[in-house]
Amino acid sequence: MNLIILVSFLLNIFQMDYKIVNLDEIKIIGINKITTNRNNQAMSDIPAVIGKFYGEGFAEKIPSRIDNDMLAIYTDYEKDYTAPYNYIYGCRVSSVDFIPEGMIGKIIPASKYAVFAVRGKMPDVIVNLWKYIWKEFDSQRAYIADFEVYGKKSQDRENSEIEVYISIK
Repeated sequence: MNLIILVSFLLNIFQMDYKIVNLDEIKIIGINKITTNRNNQAMSDIPAVIGKFYGEGFAEKIPSRIDNDMLAIYTDYEKDYTAPYNYIYGCRVSSVDFIPEGMIGKIIPASKYAVFAVRGKMPDVIVNLWKYIWKEFDSQRAYIADFEVYGKKSQDRENSEIEVYISIK
């Protein structure tokens, strides 16, 4: 890692800017897996869920999609980030009345969120943000649901732009 990249990384870690927003409930449909951060289990489970989602064409099967953004949702925490949780990869929808076979629907209640906008190489930028959140931001978390939004600007793996919403107290 060259010095410029290291300095940039360190500045980003120690100066994480975020904004606070209140969101209404969010309805999503996608596929899921119960996972944990213990023993880096999520680091293999999450890519497997995403690979299955795209490999089996789940996006095209989701009814009543609101937009083309993809969401990675972390919810149903047993305790905190060290305990098992439900990882869902899917889309925002206007209704969860019809859920295609092999998928789940979830309604995330209205909540207050800290929104982090990150930009950088994937998956490093997301991994580094989560490490920051676990170390420096955990005491503020509500553990209702957290999610990453992958829109059009997230497609460049070398310079992805992603918004991460962390439910807060």
